[in-house]
Amino acid sequence: MKHHTRLLFLTAIVFSLGLIGCKDDPAPSIYNSSVGNGSTPVINSINPTDSAQGGVDTLIITGSNFSTVTAENLVYVNTTNATIYQSSGTQLSVKVPRAEVGDSALIRIAVQGAQKFSNGIYYKILPAIVDYGEETTPKLLGAIEFAKAVTTDILGNVYVSITLTTTTGSTDLGVKKITPDGVVTTFAPKATGVSEVLPLKMGPNGSLYTVRSSRRIFRYNSAGSDAGTAWITLTPASVSIADMDFSENKTLWAAGSNTTIANATVYAILPTATVKTFPFPARVNSVRVYNNYLYMSAQKDSAWGIWRAPLLPNDSLGTPELYFDFTVYGSAIPQGITFSSTGDLYVATDAPQGIIVIFPSKNSIARYVDYSSLFGTTVKYFAWGNGTELYAVTSAGKLLKIYVRAHSAPYYGQ
Repeated sequence: MKHHTRLLFLTAIVFSLGLIGCKDDPAPSIYNSSVGNGSTPVINSINPTDSAQGGVDTLIITGSNFSTVTAENLVYVNTTNATIYQSSGTQLSVKVPRAEVGDSALIRIAVQGAQKFSNGIYYKILPAIVDYGEETTPKLLGAIEFAKAVTTDILGNVYVSITLTTTTGSTDLGVKKITPDGVVTTFAPKATGVSEVLPLKMGPNGSLYTVRSSRRIFRYNSAGSDAGTAWITLTPASVSIADMDFSENKTLWAAGSNTTIANATVYAILPTATVKTFPFPARVNSVRVYNNYLYMSAQKDSAWGIWRAPLLPNDSLGTPELYFDFTVYGSAIPQGITFSSTGDLYVATDAPQGIIVIFPSKNSIARYVDYSSLFGTTVKYFAWGNGTELYAVTSAGKLLKIYVRAHSAPYYGQ
């Protein structure tokens, strides 16, 4: 009889959804004589009070007449049955569904044994990640155009290198600039004979730095409009630079891989174009200067992790140490890395979770897993805006904007 009652309860709820309007009218009945005569649930407040991010945040719903048995409560956000983490008679902890992003999502509660839904409250649900390339004017990318790398300047402008990809290969289309208002212009034209331009880093005096042909670093002046000027070529010929970042004294730190991993090197390129090298037998995907350390997402001794080495006086590098063992995420490979002002490390990956956040405690979380449909097979590069926006480029060539609600750690290239 208990199972029969529960079935009738759920059937009544599903049927009633088609009858309920969107106004905050007196709660409609979900009466069934087999259900019981429990008290109608009441919503008094929702925290956060203003809005929350879909797929990321947790709502705390406070009220009365909830069930202490979690499975006996149903929280509807519009027509989506939201996941309930915890329940008591007066409070429910609920995951905000990504599917219901909007300014006026209607939240209601049903409780087994009660004849009616609770009162309804309208609530704003914000996206945590958007496809920014689709929101720009004009659109950043055409059907066969791909974003390859991204960086930003101190004014909040975003710079993206673009390639044209066809069945015969890829061709560089230059660097696009996106203003804070989302207006797209060409910052630098395409480079002849170049397939792609990456990575990108904003440098001193508004100059833009990039790598071509694996080891040749080019520099664009702050006005753009040119195809860049060759600044330095690193040796040996087998080196392939994956990423670079500036330290406080404007030294450019670069790393990547070598045909022979045992010969791999970290490069310190001084403003005078003097080059220092430091052995690091690893394959490096990304680097970031933070708190007097050079952090690297790297494969060393056949295992992927986040490594760091202290930045020493006179542009020297100390002994690298393992900061976070990435094998806790199985075979996932860390790609781009960046830090928030509070020391949270954001890691782009090829894992289904897309982005991993590592806290200073070394605990970690896959905060944006509900947005995996936007990530393609890999999230590649990061660049922090001058506010709380984090930009990312994916292997599928998308440019994403992530509303992280935190500011960047100091970036010394700007």
